[in-house]
Amino acid sequence: MVSAYPGILFALIGPAGAGKNTVMDRVLASQANIRQLATATTRGQRAGEMEGREHYFVSRDRFETMLREGALLEHAIVHGEYYGIPRAPLEAALRNGELLFADVDMLGAQAARTAFPDNVILVFVQPPSLSALVERMRESRGETEAQIGRRLLRAPSEMAFAPQCDYIITNDSLEQATGALMAIVTAELARRTVRQLAQRPPRPLYMDACAVVTYHGQAVVTEADRKLPSEAFALESMPHVAAFHAATRSLASVPASDAFTTLDEATDGYIPPVYVEDDSNTDEDRFRYFYVLRFSTPLDPARGYRLVDLSALSLPVAVREAVGEPAMSDER
Repeated sequence: MVSAYPGILFALIGPAGAGKNTVMDRVLASQANIRQLATATTRGQRAGEMEGREHYFVSRDRFETMLREGALLEHAIVHGEYYGIPRAPLEAALRNGELLFADVDMLGAQAARTAFPDNVILVFVQPPSLSALVERMRESRGETEAQIGRRLLRAPSEMAFAPQCDYIITNDSLEQATGALMAIVTAELARRTVRQLAQRPPRPLYMDACAVVTYHGQAVVTEADRKLPSEAFALESMPHVAAFHAATRSLASVPASDAFTTLDEATDGYIPPVYVEDDSNTDEDRFRYFYVLRFSTPLDPARGYRLVDLSALSLPVAVREAVGEPAMSDER
């Protein structure tokens, strides 16, 4: 069953220095329909950060009040500061169909997945090796040896979480890792669309074959509204068979089936129409196959049918051309 919430949270998990934020920021810069989920924290606001974009910057008292009120999905203390995922903003975003990225730890990812199992996708971003991870922390992040040692102790347990995720991205090349994350977003959107379609009632589809039965500039029609003989047909069946049934029903005697004007274009038992009319609307799909059956001998209409001049009928241009009549000013 598809969740009541149409939005998706892509939770990016992985050891510090794996490049989660760098990959996430590159995708966010190119995709206006995705935003970062802001988490709550008691640490100070850093240069380049914006309130409500990366974080909600709150006091320790406010954070502890949120904890007591159950306003957080989970929380953790990192280097003496509180971090947590506010429940209400995430639920509202998912309800509104938003696409979100979040840089969270294992506990945060698990808490989000537990709360919204149908809306949270876990993406593990890993370095090509622990050696590469240490090198990045030294060169790119400028961390001290003490910080590197502390983070390295946590890395094996963080890497062990990878099999529990939906996707794994190895950040060996930033360009490839960015492309992989974007491909994951595209795949999940397509998968969600398929699931939604599976739950949706099928759109009604109606198809019928319309027979233009002609003789010397005249056509057989019904008495009411000069309607052409027509018959519905099922998908995967031959529309020309339905057209021939409709034609023979309109005549007092059964004519030969070689009257189809497109008979010489038949392939594999299928005789093509001269025109397919699309009469679909917002509620249903409706298509009509027009066939022209031309006879050289006089026609005897069946009861309820009659012969009228072709020039008096409103026919699609392609059909009128097939019967050899000039176009009318009020054609459809």
